[in-house]
Amino acid sequence: MTTISLTKPKQAPTTSIWPQVDLLPPEVRQGRKLKRTKQLLAVALLAIVLLAVVGWVFAKFTLVAANREVADAQADTDKLTSEQAKYAGVPRIQSQLTATRNALSSATATEVLWKQYLEALRAVTPANVSYEDVHATLSSDPTGTQAGDPLQKPSVGQIVFTARAATLPDVAAWMDAVGQVPGFSDPWFTQAVVTDDQGYVYYKVSGTVQVTSGALAHRFDATTSTGSAAGGSGQGAAASPTTPAQQPSSTPTGGNS
Repeated sequence: MTTISLTKPKQAPTTSIWPQVDLLPPEVRQGRKLKRTKQLLAVALLAIVLLAVVGWVFAKFTLVAANREVADAQADTDKLTSEQAKYAGVPRIQSQLTATRNALSSATATEVLWKQYLEALRAVTPANVSYEDVHATLSSDPTGTQAGDPLQKPSVGQIVFTARAATLPDVAAWMDAVGQVPGFSDPWFTQAVVTDDQGYVYYKVSGTVQVTSGALAHRFDATTSTGSAAGGSGQGAAASPTTPAQQPSSTPTGGNS
């Protein structure tokens, strides 16, 4: 069903659009733009100045801190230099000490503590034998030289002894006992002569024994400890691990020097 309205529709109000004309002179418009540009440039310049001031202040504080560190380092250097002057003679003293130790080591390279070895020689001597003369000679070479007999071990010296005995001793057992003393080798019986001394008859026995490098004391070797090199009485590292006093109890004893 169609409905027909007899009323006239209302018309929308009309809006009048008036034409606009920019009557502002171009000089004014450009002046305003220039003013805004100047304002931006002023803000930028102020920011640059502030950054420069901050940078200068930071650099100033950094420079002051660096100068303070330099002054402290210079003070430490001066203090160390003054302390160094107190010990200026230490290298010279150390050099002299080293030279003295080397000289002492060289001078005592063939040192033998004869007391303990003579006591050991007497300990292995038969009871009825006494020594008349014991003469020891050492080589200047502490490394050991080859003995005159090619069958003998290298030695650094030799002991020549003369003894007297009421009866002829067991020379073989005696020489074997002497050869067991650490630092001794190749004992050799040379002769036994019957001697009459104003009615007292005895056997005059002579012999030799080689002294090996094991008998060297090594008390002042340059390779030993500082205390030993300075004059300690301890044995060096190269000394024989078994001293003559540590002989087995089965060794014949009772000789008289």
